[in-house]
Amino acid sequence: MLFADHTSAILTANKLNDLQTKSVSMLIQKHDWFRVNGLSLYTDKTNVIHFKSNHLQANTFQISYQGEEIKEVINTKILGLGLEIV
Repeated sequence: MLFADHTSAILTANKLNDLQTKSVSMLIQKHDWFRVNGLSLYTDKTNVIHFKSNHLQANTFQISYQGEEIKEVINTKILGLGLEIV
């Protein structure tokens, strides 16, 4: 989803390690796209919401971009639409 200066990505994987690898790979690939389109990725304004099955609730999702950790949250807003893990 893309709107003005907001970008969202949806990634899926069967294993947490695969999801982390996909996430880092996507950020690296999109780095040039961000730059060409005049966008910057601010890690302090960027977050991850990880939807997972109940048996994986204890697993945390850790991802970093250019040496800064992107925080995992249980709720977020995308263009005014609230998403929350309950």
